[in-house]
Amino acid sequence: MTNKLAKSPWLLHYDGSSCNGCDIEVLACTTPKYDLERFGIINTGDPFQADILLITGGVNHQSESVIQQIYTQMPEPKVVVAVGICACTGGVFKDCYNIKGGARTATTSRAAWTPSSRWTSMCPGAPPGPRPSSTASCRRWRSCSASRRPTPPGAGAQKRRTMRMEACNTIEPVGMAGFVPAVLRFKMDGWRVVQICAARLPDGYELSYSFGKGYDMRTLRLTVGEDERVPSITQIYPGAFLQENEAAELFGVPIEGMVQDYHDRLYRIAEETPFKHKG
Repeated sequence: MTNKLAKSPWLLHYDGSSCNGCDIEVLACTTPKYDLERFGIINTGDPFQADILLITGGVNHQSESVIQQIYTQMPEPKVVVAVGICACTGGVFKDCYNIKGGARTATTSRAAWTPSSRWTSMCPGAPPGPRPSSTASCRRWRSCSASRRPTPPGAGAQKRRTMRMEACNTIEPVGMAGFVPAVLRFKMDGWRVVQICAARLPDGYELSYSFGKGYDMRTLRLTVGEDERVPSITQIYPGAFLQENEAAELFGVPIEGMVQDYHDRLYRIAEETPFKHKG
């Protein structure tokens, strides 16, 4: 971000369906430590004044039409920045029934929604920090602004460098026998645990263990029976104890061997395992 921007772009932040993790990082961009306003970037709520559409969270059926309307109201030139793995590809919710995908892939009406890959910047992470988010916004806008200006004489053969960060998001089914060895391989290869999700099935549970490294995310999907005990991964990732306790207390998932077991006392709730009987 050492080069000067052609103008002072204004951005409009829209939360598609995020968990608020990426939104907090976007908010941190406006704090004195990072101070996006020193580049002239202002967060506005008016699409008619916005140059950058910054999206967090996966796009669902309700938010898709809103994003389309916001994008069509923005004046040219304009760019889209997808912040976080969910906004890029759908993240851990990629195959959920209510998530259509990321900011660029979850569209059906091409007439109303036309952000091509040229003007869409992917900033993966779960969540990405303030520095990658602000860098992606500034570089993409600078690339867009540079292409709108007349080409100087003799510069036709010079290639314009643009910022492009690809996100790899895969979901891998795994059996109980290969579950712990797979988690151990992630740990040895430098992956960090991002999220543990539980879902109730008619005859058991579906557990999704998501791991992040750089801009990539890989999810192990484990399906277990009603009374089948699940080994804890806290011996490998100690910080996973909180989400494992949540799965045990809210869904009734039988997880054994947790380093720190709250014994269903993590939350003060009136009903025991409230999500266990919701198939």
